[in-house]
Amino acid sequence: MASSVRGRTEITGQILEAVYDHGEDGNGVTQTRIGYTVHLNYGSLKEYLSSLTIHGLLSHDLAMRRYHITENGVRFLELHSKLRGMMKERMRHYDTE
Repeated sequence: MASSVRGRTEITGQILEAVYDHGEDGNGVTQTRIGYTVHLNYGSLKEYLSSLTIHGLLSHDLAMRRYHITENGVRFLELHSKLRGMMKERMRHYDTE
């Protein structure tokens, strides 16, 4: 049975995925859309968005009130995806032993 508790890295990945997926048109993504997509309350989401912006994974267009993923954010997503794939493969290996 899978755990429903998400860690900080998993939530970060989900936020970046939401911005990447919903911001494909170049217009960015609103905070509300991100919150609905990743199922975070307002307070938690604000903390994550602030941290991701400070660390250069997201940029925030204050005038349009939208978030955009940066090159570093895309790179994080790629690495996060590879790591998740490796972990799933490892878990399958252990489940068959």
